[in-house]
Amino acid sequence: MLSFAWMVFAAQLVVGPGTYRPLFAVGPGEREIAVPAFRIDRTPVTNADFLAFVKQHPGWRRDRVAPFVADEQYLARWQAPDALGPAVDPRQPVVDVSWFAARAYCAARGARLPTEAQWELAEAPSHTKPDALFEWVLDFDAASLAGRDGADVLQTCAAGAAASGDKSDFAAFERFAMRSALRARYTTHDLGFRCAAPVHGDARKTDGEPPLSVADAEAGALYALRPVLRDQEGQSIGLDVFRGHPVILSMFYGSCPSACPVLVSNVARLDAKLPEDVRAQMRVLLVSFDAVHDTPDALRGVAAAHHLDPARWTLAAASDDDARELAEALGISYRALPGGGFAHSSVITALDREGRPVARAEGPDADLSAIAQALAQAAR
Repeated sequence: MLSFAWMVFAAQLVVGPGTYRPLFAVGPGEREIAVPAFRIDRTPVTNADFLAFVKQHPGWRRDRVAPFVADEQYLARWQAPDALGPAVDPRQPVVDVSWFAARAYCAARGARLPTEAQWELAEAPSHTKPDALFEWVLDFDAASLAGRDGADVLQTCAAGAAASGDKSDFAAFERFAMRSALRARYTTHDLGFRCAAPVHGDARKTDGEPPLSVADAEAGALYALRPVLRDQEGQSIGLDVFRGHPVILSMFYGSCPSACPVLVSNVARLDAKLPEDVRAQMRVLLVSFDAVHDTPDALRGVAAAHHLDPARWTLAAASDDDARELAEALGISYRALPGGGFAHSSVITALDREGRPVARAEGPDADLSAIAQALAQAAR
């Protein structure tokens, strides 16, 4: 159920403020989300729009894009990497576009993808038919964490429906199921997007260049991403701060009561068991998605509590946008909880010297032997 006000401004709607009631509670007893006013495109981004973007930013051509930011069906319907061809209507919504590509397009416009709450508030009333186009939202993967404040009630359709708010909203169930099945690099023929922004000003200032290093992207390196991180010493660093070293990379937040301390302890135990020559080369980068609370002082406190070696371990915090992009690249799902804190998954990734992912472990009890083997191989 939705309540909002809107008015038309050129090619965008001004929506809200309003209240969004999600299909599943975002936390125990939390059934409503207050949404401040925002602007959103009246229609999805078209093939012509995206073609102009690709021509301006050739790193997003289908023959150059990194495999970790788009699958093999990316823009597959186009006749060529920089041409639509007669079979593709330039006025129709662009499809076969990954979350990363959609986000980059919006960033180049000084905008961003709408959040789930924003999209549902603005667009749900007009997307009631089964064949309606699905659209990317910024926090699409939060659907996989919704409603999981106790038992895993969403493992079956019937159980999931019993936990939902409006059990008659079939279109909302379809969108929930679609978002839960997606990964950020996926593309499909029925998935497009549109952009959103604050009512006043741009969502994210850029220099017109999407946040992606083309050379690293073509090499399949996560260092293609260009987040600005603030470390425990208050210094601004890049994701590639340890380029040239094997790296363990993960995400956390400092006030996490359970999963994050376990993650840090698991990595520390793995570190201690590595051969000395591998340990001497290996580095650890843990990135927080809670930049508001994980100040340099707070990060130093986490490092001290776990007795982490500051010469080899760096803790840093990322902005909301940068944290979201990095999390998608690592396959980490998270969402902010209304009372503070985050619901999130735990993933540990090993990178080689050039930032290419070479091993991955998921879950608090994951076997890290593959991570250890990959680090030893990368250290040679």
